[in-house]
Amino acid sequence: MSFRRFSCFLYMLCPFIVQAVTKDITCPASCECETIFGAKEVDCYNLTDFPSNIPEDTNYLDLSGCNIFHIPIQPLEKLFKLQRFAFQEINTNEDNYNLRALNLPLLNEIVVDGGVSTSIPQLLPPYISTLSVAENNLGTLKSGSFRNYPNLDSLFLSDCMLTKLESGVLDDIPSLSLLQFNDNNLNEDSFPLDVFKKNQALESVSFFDNELKHVVSNLPSSVTSVDYSGNAIFELRAYDFKSTPKLIYLSSTKYGMKITVM
Repeated sequence: MSFRRFSCFLYMLCPFIVQAVTKDITCPASCECETIFGAKEVDCYNLTDFPSNIPEDTNYLDLSGCNIFHIPIQPLEKLFKLQRFAFQEINTNEDNYNLRALNLPLLNEIVVDGGVSTSIPQLLPPYISTLSVAENNLGTLKSGSFRNYPNLDSLFLSDCMLTKLESGVLDDIPSLSLLQFNDNNLNEDSFPLDVFKKNQALESVSFFDNELKHVVSNLPSSVTSVDYSGNAIFELRAYDFKSTPKLIYLSSTKYGMKITVM
């Protein structure tokens, strides 16, 4: 393609690029506001108080770069188009962000990564479908942790120092389809035999970078994808997958080592 034709192509493309990413001149101080392919995103940094004048048509709000000790519910209630809300969980006192009464029909995802919590937060909106609680210090995932979130279909528990799951801990979220345990300290003894019995909608599970020496043999029959990469699994046996007849994707290498299928 000649330079002139390429220039012409870029000229024709510019309106679409501008339409895909645009800046918002009404953005609150210390925040960045962009509209990306029709979705309005607001990212804030270094704030100690909840930002004022957030655009009411915001779709994604991220306060993870802030040091806010109290998240009031009143200004959030005005964000009628909010779909995803991320904030860094900086305090174990959940009263600082009691969002159970928040009524936003489009809000489906909450991200509370990077905190000091030793348990799953219980004061988030009960209707959310996606929850990420990565980079916390959970240790043991206790029974009843998800009783307030019956609609969860995606759960991210990466880098939470997890060593064990209690029996029944996943019973309250039967619609769960995606589960991620990446970067923890889980082994095959960390999972009670009945821990997945109520999760017959589960399709994708990731155990990336844990301490497994054998595969988890009691996954539900609905599972189609499993990632065991980064574990110490050196052989796979045919009966290891007896419970997952629909499995179509399996990743099971450690540092490039080839696994022998028996």
